[in-house]
Amino acid sequence: MRNYILLSLILSCFVIITGCGGSNNDNVTVPYDGSITIQPGDTSYTFGGGRRPFVGTQYYTITVKNAKGIPLNDVVVWIDFAWAVPSPVGTIQFFDSDDNPTDAPMNATTDENGVYVLKMKYDGGCGYSYFADLMAHSGSVYAPKVKFTVEGEDCS
Repeated sequence: MRNYILLSLILSCFVIITGCGGSNNDNVTVPYDGSITIQPGDTSYTFGGGRRPFVGTQYYTITVKNAKGIPLNDVVVWIDFAWAVPSPVGTIQFFDSDDNPTDAPMNATTDENGVYVLKMKYDGGCGYSYFADLMAHSGSVYAPKVKFTVEGEDCS
């Protein structure tokens, strides 16, 4: 009987220990007192009347830190832009870390330096004028919005 009690105690401890901690980093979010920044800040492109439509590329660095300013790795960040779609015919297109087109909002995970580099393709040139806010958040922490603007003059 004593052996059964001892064995039950050991198995219970094993179950409790394996059930606590040991995260595989799925859905780890920024602590409530942490911060998220997007660089560069507000971005604007202006194109003259002779510039034919084209697709440009913009990179944004999204950095996650705790309250002490220490970068946080393996944190999931949700990134959004008003009309980003995975289709190349869309005005804005996001790409994941493997350079595959992805939908918005998208999930991204910070690297060992607490950073995720977002690749964004956009339509530009004459005849294109639009703006929207790039947004990022994790848990209850939101980055300040970054305005992305494209202004194209008339193509005629």
